[in-house]
Amino acid sequence: MGGHSDLVEFFIEKSCNTSQINSEGASLSLLACQSGELALVHKLESLNLFSPDDITKSGAGILHYTCRSVNNKSVELLKYLLNRYQLSIDVKNSKGVTPLHIASCLSLTDNDGNSVIHYSSLKGHTHFIKHITSQYPQYISFLHSTNNENWVPLHFACGNGNIQLVTFLINDMKCDVNAKDTRDNTCVTFACFSGNLDLVQLLIQEYKLEPLATDKYGLTALHAAAMTGHTHILE
Repeated sequence: MGGHSDLVEFFIEKSCNTSQINSEGASLSLLACQSGELALVHKLESLNLFSPDDITKSGAGILHYTCRSVNNKSVELLKYLLNRYQLSIDVKNSKGVTPLHIASCLSLTDNDGNSVIHYSSLKGHTHFIKHITSQYPQYISFLHSTNNENWVPLHFACGNGNIQLVTFLINDMKCDVNAKDTRDNTCVTFACFSGNLDLVQLLIQEYKLEPLATDKYGLTALHAAAMTGHTHILE
């Protein structure tokens, strides 16, 4: 779900049916929670269109839908809903599923194919990823999963510039340091976008990645550094 509050307000002003539900029985309020955007929920509240009691055909409520979100801001929304509406965090749907069960499902992906592991790598959440891989080894395979652009979590970690996470993924989790996306960009290119010179040097010197390798469009990692203004890498 996009969570675009201005766009939602536009549709409401055009007299769109705000009581319409989808095939699962999810209302506007539930889908707003799935976006993970607190601003959107506030917008619906200000328009008297937010209903904290809405549930789907399977009995899933606003907490369930908030935990379905892959938005890294969804925790803020979850805390707000719990406090504002005095909800039970252990509420169950008709199948006995709680919000915790849903939040623990790491296989959920967004429309771009990104999972919680991809987003955690993007944010450099090393401790979270180490915890998941040590306590739930069945999810280790997600460290090697690709999104729609063939980006793996290692690409995101390089883009974040987190050396600790990058070395953990390569050395401990055996992630493929030579992995390329659909454009043939390598980890060096992503590292150049981060601006972390130490990481760029590590990938080139220790892991023997080629800094001048071109992608399908003839661009190199140096172009990436130039495009993002990281002149210290160019030097």
